[in-house]
Amino acid sequence: MEVPENVRKTFERLKLEYPYYIVLAVINGRFYVYKSKAWWDKKDKKVRSKKEYLGRIIETGEFIKRVVVKAVNQPVVTSVPTYDFDKIDESILMYLSMNCRIPLSALANKLGVTLQTVERRKAELEERYGIRYFASINYTKLGFSTYLTLVKFKEKKPSAEVLKEVLENEPRVQLAMVSTGVYDFILYILAEDNFIISNIIYKFTSDERLKDYEADWNTTIVTDSYGYVPITDRFFDLLEKKVWKRSKEVPRPASDSLMRLCPTNR
Repeated sequence: MEVPENVRKTFERLKLEYPYYIVLAVINGRFYVYKSKAWWDKKDKKVRSKKEYLGRIIETGEFIKRVVVKAVNQPVVTSVPTYDFDKIDESILMYLSMNCRIPLSALANKLGVTLQTVERRKAELEERYGIRYFASINYTKLGFSTYLTLVKFKEKKPSAEVLKEVLENEPRVQLAMVSTGVYDFILYILAEDNFIISNIIYKFTSDERLKDYEADWNTTIVTDSYGYVPITDRFFDLLEKKVWKRSKEVPRPASDSLMRLCPTNR
């Protein structure tokens, strides 16, 4: 494939900027830049090479650097007040954690107490510990990972209204918070992979409404130790597009359809 002139010029400029050898790879019509290192393997007596992805060049000639994603292994620790509770309370919590829809009459039979006792104890536990019930979704089964983006504006900050306007058309953003701590803005995002999260962050940083606000955008993949985050309705609209619907034009599910990703679906 012939390299467009804008892409070629940008690549030549990057060759001068980077202190090491870089290569341009064309994959599915897109132009990717890699750091390339080669060395002689004395044991196997052959040349070996290693490549590191640096970013991609779009047809306009703009270079989009990769978003460095780091794993977060340290769980979030919070202080929780402790209460005294007996064996019945402990058993109720255990059964609710196993099946929160267990009939209270069945729970009373298992514990050997009256139905009224279970109703009262359960209500007390729910109020004391703030117990709530919700559907827990395994985003990985749907083909998504969770990302946390931390933004620090260097000088002036945009208003919350401006940030809301920038984000409102992106269904993968589930939670956005303006902060007064180390970071000024925090985003909780669901995305299919690192390539898509990179494009999302690029779309935000290149938005015309944020051009006057210089900032550092740091994105990391996170675990569910951050707790429950509600999902927006727009995300389910995005999922609907991934659901396979049998038709003459599409008789079988695509490789990335939810039917294929969730083999237990019938």
